[in-house]
Amino acid sequence: MYADWVVGALERGAYLGVLVEADGRVVAGAGLTLLDWGPTKHDPHPLRGRIVNVYTVPHLRGRGLARLAVERVLREAHDLGLRTLSLGTTEAARPMYISLGFAPYPHEMMRRE
Repeated sequence: MYADWVVGALERGAYLGVLVEADGRVVAGAGLTLLDWGPTKHDPHPLRGRIVNVYTVPHLRGRGLARLAVERVLREAHDLGLRTLSLGTTEAARPMYISLGFAPYPHEMMRRE
């Protein structure tokens, strides 16, 4: 189901995926979902980005591969003119995202049905 969505989003240009390979195998990656948000007084660009699907195969974690993928996603977002990016994180990954310029944002709320 999610894989089908990603394929459609890639075809629509609403998702960018970055893969890191070693020895011909994918070992890490990150994605950028483009959200049609509309301009705001703090950000005139109509799109926002959400970083998703950051992953490194377990036996290669701690080597900077996820950081490499996220840095590439950040460059792509910059080249697209995106000024506002968000993401969800784990406690283990939080220091990496802070070092890349992200800050905790406590004002978000969610409703699910």
